[in-house]
Amino acid sequence: MRLIVTFAIGDMPWVGPSVESMREYASKVGADFHEVKWFPEESGKPYNNLPVWAWVDFMKRFREQDYYKEVLVLDCDVLVLPSCPNLFDIEGDLICSRDQAWPTKDDRYREWVAKFFPESAEKACGVEDPYLNAGILLFRLEAIRSLNLDPPYPDEWCWEQDFLNMRTAEAGIEITWVGEEYNQRNIDECQWPETTGESLKKSTILETAANNHILHFVGWRNNKDRLIEYANILGGGHN
Repeated sequence: MRLIVTFAIGDMPWVGPSVESMREYASKVGADFHEVKWFPEESGKPYNNLPVWAWVDFMKRFREQDYYKEVLVLDCDVLVLPSCPNLFDIEGDLICSRDQAWPTKDDRYREWVAKFFPESAEKACGVEDPYLNAGILLFRLEAIRSLNLDPPYPDEWCWEQDFLNMRTAEAGIEITWVGEEYNQRNIDECQWPETTGESLKKSTILETAANNHILHFVGWRNNKDRLIEYANILGGGHN
């Protein structure tokens, strides 16, 4: 069985259309869907109650079950478009894409590893080694079981994404890399747009949608508000 999960903890108006697009995609590919809406204080204690670590807590529980054999984890600021193929049909222990802003494991990443995990061999990783973005992650169950999810859980940028890059490398997980069209952050040729007060042109939205499968509205609030604008033009991202 297949599961799609997202973590929407807190009051975020863009989550509605994002989750709606995920539900429709789950129906299309024959997967169950689960939305994590809160991080109980008791569960969050080992993670300093930081919601960014909720996925680790979830993965620890997920690997103890046998019903679902694969899980697709999606950020709650993505819009899954109708054109998106079935990601579950792709082979590999982990299916994901490179981070468009930081496509390789740069000095910042290696310094983070050295600071919090000095015993990890990842602190000496190659500068050209690919760095994944956590916007879309499709794990097979056995791959999750091979991950070391033990603490510490640092309260420092980039939190869980650096942690995941490190732990997948340490476990020797086979990664199947998909193109940026499955995790498109560079929407409208801009990853970090400034607020102009002007609405996007419908033609721009339609062109962006035609060339991608999943749009990822990273960054600050004004960027995420564009998710709603896109969803409204595209009929909620599912028509």
